[in-house]
Amino acid sequence: AANPERSSNDWAAKPSAAAEITPPDWGIEVGFSPYRPDVDSEFGGNSHPFSDTFSSGHHLMSEAELDRYLGHGFGSWGVGLRAGYLRATGSAFLRDGTRSDDETSLRIIPFALSVVYRADGIPGLRRAAIVPYAKVGLDLAMWTASTTAAPSHTGLTPGWHAACGVSLGLNWLGLGSIKRGEI
Repeated sequence: AANPERSSNDWAAKPSAAAEITPPDWGIEVGFSPYRPDVDSEFGGNSHPFSDTFSSGHHLMSEAELDRYLGHGFGSWGVGLRAGYLRATGSAFLRDGTRSDDETSLRIIPFALSVVYRADGIPGLRRAAIVPYAKVGLDLAMWTASTTAAPSHTGLTPGWHAACGVSLGLNWLGLGSIKRGEI
């Protein structure tokens, strides 16, 4: 006997629905990565203001990206918007080169607009847990340098990026996709 409360469009009622993989319309990335601005390269190796003030190690940048996929021929093609945040702090220097009791900080908020490609439409990779991707685009970083003893300085720095890698696809969980019109 059929369950009267279950619609014929219910994906759980049709086991074959879980086997049909549809490409995504949206994607989201959230991440943390080591980051060190290339500020010191501007001084030709003679001076290292960033490394001297904030250390030569990497700092932790948090980022989030939202992708909208517009086409699904031989993979998924779309656009992405990313924003991040980094703040580094250290003791300020006096004119004689010694450290002061004042704190200095550098805050960077990077934005990026990307063209994104996911290789989820390549035969043999449609059900793979690892999905190759590539992206290229324009960047704009808003930055603020400040110290407790002086007014802050703010600026914008443009740039570009290119990246490729692999992401973890969740198709292997077997959850399937809900087709448009089935909700």
